[in-house]
Amino acid sequence: SLSVCQPIRTHQISDFVDSLRSLLQSDAHTHHSRQQAFDISLNALKFYSNETNNRHFGALVVERGKQEIIDLIRIVNIAMKEWALQTYYDSPEPHVSFIWSLKEFKIDIHALQKVNQHIAQARNIRIDRIIVKVGDRKYNIKLSI
Repeated sequence: SLSVCQPIRTHQISDFVDSLRSLLQSDAHTHHSRQQAFDISLNALKFYSNETNNRHFGALVVERGKQEIIDLIRIVNIAMKEWALQTYYDSPEPHVSFIWSLKEFKIDIHALQKVNQHIAQARNIRIDRIIVKVGDRKYNIKLSI
């Protein structure tokens, strides 16, 4: 995720997505003409909890491509501020969540080490678009290649 989940009014969705698309296609703060597609690699298994501690996530931490994701979060935060929405966490740690639970995960340290050894062999993942999900609607914003 590049933002915290939060509500937006139905009549604002289209304008919000257009605003985000515009920021991603021309970031005035860095003078980049367009956000570029990039590759990420995943490093280690880590567990996170949301702010209210009522949802827990298992995720793979992004190793290569971390700065590019942080740059995307910064751009999304600009849109969030423009729409008076909550920005992302102050110190983001890019990761790919793949499982969640209402209860905290309990895992044996030996099992965790084995999982992390297998993760090190994982392939690169190409990031070539941002998907904005609002309710049951999805909007694709392609990154330049």
